[in-house]
Amino acid sequence: MNGFTGQGLNADQVRIQSFMKKFLNWRKQKSVIHQGKTLHFAPKDGVYVYARYTATETVLVVMNKNAGAKSIDLGHYAEAIKGKTSAVDVLSGETLTLGRSLEVKGRMATVLELK
Repeated sequence: MNGFTGQGLNADQVRIQSFMKKFLNWRKQKSVIHQGKTLHFAPKDGVYVYARYTATETVLVVMNKNAGAKSIDLGHYAEAIKGKTSAVDVLSGETLTLGRSLEVKGRMATVLELK
């Protein structure tokens, strides 16, 4: 088994390797992650949210430690969202419309690139 070449990896290992490559390459290319400022929000109902931001980019990270999904009030994070109306889920590639709330899966981190 070789994690560098992929030789001998099973299907789950290949899937995770592909996921990590995609995520780490995204992270490497985002100056907001390396040079941005951080805005923390107090944890609420088992959900912790922070933002990394610059004058032109904002990434919102939502971590839900609860076993089940949670709906969070995006008004609580208006200071970071600043009127942006959509986001791209970095992990899934899905484009989301930012409304009043956001459903986050249980025991998951959601990384949103705000647009």
